[in-house]
Amino acid sequence: MRITVIGLGYVGLANLTVLSGDKSLETIGFDKDFSKVAALKDGTYPFDESSLKAELALNKPLITSDPSQALKGSSAYLIAVGTPSLQDGTTDLSSLFESLSLVKAYAGQDAFVVIRSTVPVGTASDVSAFLNKGSKHSFKVISLPEFLSEGTSLLDERKPARIVVGAADKAGFEWVRTLKKREIESGVPFLEMSNESAEFAKYASNAFLAMKISFINELARYSEKNGADITAVSAAIGADPRIGSAMLKPGIGYGGSCFSKDVASLIHQAAASGTTLLLPQATAAINQTQPLYFLKKIETHTPNLKGARLVLSGLAYKAHISDIRNSMSLILASYLLAQGAELVGFDVSAEARADFKKRLPKVLVVDSLEKALKGAEALIILTEDESNGSLAEPLLIKLMKGRSIYDSHNLYPLDYFKVFNYYSVGRRDVLNGK
Repeated sequence: MRITVIGLGYVGLANLTVLSGDKSLETIGFDKDFSKVAALKDGTYPFDESSLKAELALNKPLITSDPSQALKGSSAYLIAVGTPSLQDGTTDLSSLFESLSLVKAYAGQDAFVVIRSTVPVGTASDVSAFLNKGSKHSFKVISLPEFLSEGTSLLDERKPARIVVGAADKAGFEWVRTLKKREIESGVPFLEMSNESAEFAKYASNAFLAMKISFINELARYSEKNGADITAVSAAIGADPRIGSAMLKPGIGYGGSCFSKDVASLIHQAAASGTTLLLPQATAAINQTQPLYFLKKIETHTPNLKGARLVLSGLAYKAHISDIRNSMSLILASYLLAQGAELVGFDVSAEARADFKKRLPKVLVVDSLEKALKGAEALIILTEDESNGSLAEPLLIKLMKGRSIYDSHNLYPLDYFKVFNYYSVGRRDVLNGK
């Protein structure tokens, strides 16, 4: 069976890697971006995920930007293109339908079209109508939403928590059952539903996870007022099996390419139907103000920001990746620059550093944390990378001018620092320094 994966971001590449490991399949990767395809052929992977990069190099699937080579004669097309959110929350489906136009033009036979991209409820029906109108071939549309996390996409694709499938008839479900036979036999739940339910399930999942993050972040603000420790409170909440500990770590807010756009899209979709979703709206509002709450902490304890040398350590939107899309570091940096601060940025990822420098050229971006810390008034920790979680106070004393650390991820016990003032999230401030 010949399968074409269309769109080679982290979702498409995870799918391509897993499928190309099955030698009973002929798997091809297609992306219209010539430069991306050229980079992949040279072994340059655009995201930090070493296991995926290694396995992709081992499997060596055909990767091309030539539609006639990639699309002709396939029995199935997995669509994994980007579906970004526009300013008003509308989902931009232009890349999706551009890909479908190519499928329709080059397919040459009946085929399954499997939507892995996150799309508004009702899109599968529109896709089916578009593909089958005036075509001599029959296209069956399957909704197969992905639940991958950037940085662990290969593991998430290979060992999913569940397989959610939306289809209009039995043939679609049976095709996915065949494709996912190994996972199903290992005990992964296989959930059959309508296309609309599968599309909605993806948004509902991401909105719920985002809501847990905003929930604990809002409680963290009150925790600082009442003397509680939000880390202990979170542990107590998460120990309840009805709640679970995932996404209950306080911080500076969620970023990345999924949660923000999916929550915004869900709110927009509901509003278009005359439905108001209060919890998703509150989730988005809390997330938008969380970096401002953290900024106020910095302003309060480092009042003379003009000319102050501040270090932003962790530029990607989370640890162990290079992606800075919707990163809280960008938001925080923009505010601090506006107040005249002198910013130095560091991230363990060279790609994150380069991208951040392009976005905010006024920030001095360096390639080591030691370089960044030299002469700094304060250190602001923004990710959970190992370099941020293994700070040695004697070295900090030697390098830094000031004695303040702002930790947006509560990486250290409150008694860890003996000389520095330590400010975290949802916990009491520790005042040691001058």
